Amino acid sequence: MPVSSPFALEAELAANLPKMREDTAFQASRATRRTFIASVVELVERWLSHASTLVELKHAFQRGTTGQWRPLGVGGMSGAMILNQLVVNGVARDARIEGLLRAALTPTPDENARRQNLEALVTAAKELVTSGVISPPRLPWRRIPCFVSYLWSFQDPDHWPGEWGSLRRPLEAAGLFTEVADPVARYFDLVALVRPMAARVGATLEELQDYFVWREGELDELGAPEVAISDEPEAPLRRTWLIGTGGGGSWWPTFEREGLVGIGMEEGLGDLDEFASPQAVRVAIQQARGEGAAEPNMDVRACWDFSRVMREGDVVFAKYGASRLFGRGVVTTAYRYDPARSDFCHVRQVRWLWTGEASTTRNLVLKTLTDITAYDEQCEQLWSLTKGADDDVAVETLEAKVMNPEKGYMIEDAARELFLDRAQIAELLELLRERKNIILTGPPGVGKTFVAQRLAWLLRGRKTDSAKSLQAVSVVQLHQAYGYEDFVQGWRPKKGGGFSLQPGRLVQLCELARQDDSDQFVMIIDEINRGNLSKILGEMMMLIEADKRDASWAMSLAAGSEDGDARFYVPDNVFLIGTMNTTDRSLTPIDYALRRRFAFYPLPAAVGTAAFATYLREPLDLPEPLIEHLVKQVGEVNKAITNDRNLGPDFLIGHSYFCNGGEQVRDAPSWYDRIVRFEIAPSLREYWFEDRRRADEMIAKLSWAAKS
Repeated sequence: MPVSSPFALEAELAANLPKMREDTAFQASRATRRTFIASVVELVERWLSHASTLVELKHAFQRGTTGQWRPLGVGGMSGAMILNQLVVNGVARDARIEGLLRAALTPTPDENARRQNLEALVTAAKELVTSGVISPPRLPWRRIPCFVSYLWSFQDPDHWPGEWGSLRRPLEAAGLFTEVADPVARYFDLVALVRPMAARVGATLEELQDYFVWREGELDELGAPEVAISDEPEAPLRRTWLIGTGGGGSWWPTFEREGLVGIGMEEGLGDLDEFASPQAVRVAIQQARGEGAAEPNMDVRACWDFSRVMREGDVVFAKYGASRLFGRGVVTTAYRYDPARSDFCHVRQVRWLWTGEASTTRNLVLKTLTDITAYDEQCEQLWSLTKGADDDVAVETLEAKVMNPEKGYMIEDAARELFLDRAQIAELLELLRERKNIILTGPPGVGKTFVAQRLAWLLRGRKTDSAKSLQAVSVVQLHQAYGYEDFVQGWRPKKGGGFSLQPGRLVQLCELARQDDSDQFVMIIDEINRGNLSKILGEMMMLIEADKRDASWAMSLAAGSEDGDARFYVPDNVFLIGTMNTTDRSLTPIDYALRRRFAFYPLPAAVGTAAFATYLREPLDLPEPLIEHLVKQVGEVNKAITNDRNLGPDFLIGHSYFCNGGEQVRDAPSWYDRIVRFEIAPSLREYWFEDRRRADEMIAKLSWAAKS
C-alpha cells in the first residue's frame, strides 16, 4: 500500500496500529521472535564479557541464524555473513577490528560515543578495502552499520531501530528518507526520523518497526527480502513468477515439449553462475552492448533472479505479451547454462501442471521475468485461469515441496566447501550430466566421498534435507562379498518358507526415479574397485550407458521376475558417482569394458592451495607458524612421493587428514602431531617398507615436535 506523503503515512499508522495490536496471530509470532532475540543478546553478552571468543561467537551466530533464529532475518549479507567477513577477513589482517567491534556492540547511554565507536569500526574496515589489502566483496564495509543496528535493536528495542528494508521502504516511498553515501550517517538519519514519528503516533520504536512488517504480511522475517536486488542468494521460499516466451511466443513449443523455461541474453555473457553479484552482470551486459546503450536494469534483474533467486518448488507462469498465458508449472531443478541452445541458453527444468491458452482480464507486466509473489489478486486470477483436471494430485505434490522446502545448493555453495575452483566444479557437474556415470579417483585423503555427496546435491540443486532426498541420493560401499543380488536383484528366503524376488539397491533407486521423472536420483558407489564389478553389475554393464537410458533398451534380468517376462531399463534421471582409491594396488582393476561406461575425474591433493591455507586459518584457527610448517613440509613429502618411481601422484598425502570437520582446533600442535604419527606415518612406512630410513626421514620432516 504505497503512501504519497509524510502526513498520509502517519495518518495510516494512527489508524492501523490498533488493528495490528489486535492481530493475535501476528502478536504470537512477535512473542516467539522475542524469545529468539533474547538468545542472541545472551550470546553477544557472553562475548562482550570475555566468556567466549570471537570465533566461537561467529560459529554460534552462524548456526543460530541458519537454524532456530532464522525468522529474525539476520542470516544474510547484512547479518551473519558480515560477522563472518569481519572475523575471517578483518581481524585476520587488522587485530584492531575485534576491539572496535566490541566497542561498537557494548551498550552505552552516550549516543555520541555509540556513533563514534561505529564510525571507528567502519573506517578501519574501509581502510582495509581502499588500501587494497582486501577486495570489496571479502569485506563489504558499507553493510556494517546494518549489522550493528540489528544487534542494537535487539539489545535496546525502545531506543534503537534496526535498519531493516521493511522499515526503510515506506519511508523512502513517502519522501522522508533518502540514501546518503556515508552508511553511518544514513543509519543515524533513520534514527532521527523514526524516534519522533513513533512518539507522534503513540507507538514504541519496536511497534513502529513491527507495523511495517505487519502491513506487508511478513509474519516470519523482520528483515524481509529487499525490493532492490540483493547481492546474495536468497533463502529458499515459495515464489510465483511470470516468464516471457520469446518474440511472438516462439519459445513456448520448446518450453512445453522439453519441460523447461529459459531466458536469452547476449552471446558473450556466458554462465550466469560465474557472476558474483548483480553489478558484475551489469558490467558484462554493458560491455557486450557497447557505449550509448540504455541502462540494462531489467535484464540484470532477470539474469540474477533466474540464476540465484528462483528455486526448486517455485511456481512459474509462461506468458506472451500483456494478457496471454500458455502454461503453469513447478520449477524442478537449479539453473544451468546450456550454450548449445541458440535462442535461450539459460534454463531450468519445469514440470508443467497446465498447458493451453488463456487470457487475463488485467494486463501483465512486459518484462522477461517478474516475481509476482506479493500480488495476491493477480496470483489468484492466474491460478483460477490455469486450473486443470489433474490439479488435485499436482497441487498436492507442489504443496508437499512448498511446505517442506529443502535448502538450495548451487556452485557457489560447493565452492565454499570444496578445495576446487568454480571452473573445476562446473566441469565436473557438466561431465556428470553428460555421461551420467563418473568415477572420482585419487589417493586416500583427497575427499572423494565428500565431493561425491556435494556433487549429488549440486546436480539436484538442493541438499538431502528431507526423507525424499535421502532416498534420492543412495550410498553403497562395495566389498568382496557384495554381489548381483545385493545390487540388482535376487531370490531371498521368506519368513514363512520359500523364496521371493527382492530388488537390489540400484533397481530400488530406478523404481523411485521412474515414479518422478522431474527429479534426479543419484547412487554414490564408494570404493567401487573393491568389488567384483562384472559379477555385481551383470546386465547393468550395458543398461547404465548414457545412450541406452530408455525403454527401447529394456531387457529381462538374470534372476527373472515373479510376474512373467518383465523387462528392465535404467531411467534417464539416474546418475552414478563412484569413488576409487588409486593407492591400493591389491584392489580389483577396472576392465576396459567398464571404463568405457564411466568418465574418470582425478581429484587433486589440495594441501598447497590458497583455499586450503585459508581453511586452516578459519575455521580451524591454526597458528600461522604451524600452517606454514604443514603446507611446506607436506608439500615436500608429496614432492618426494611424486618423484619416487615406485610411487607417484597416486600416493600423495591428501588434505582431508587435516579437515577436522570444520571445527576449531584446540592445542593445535598436539592435534597435528597425532595426525602425523597415527594416520600418515603408517602409510609412509608402507610406501617405503623396504627403506625404513627413508620413511623415518619423511615422518621426521612432517613432525612439529621434531622441528621444535
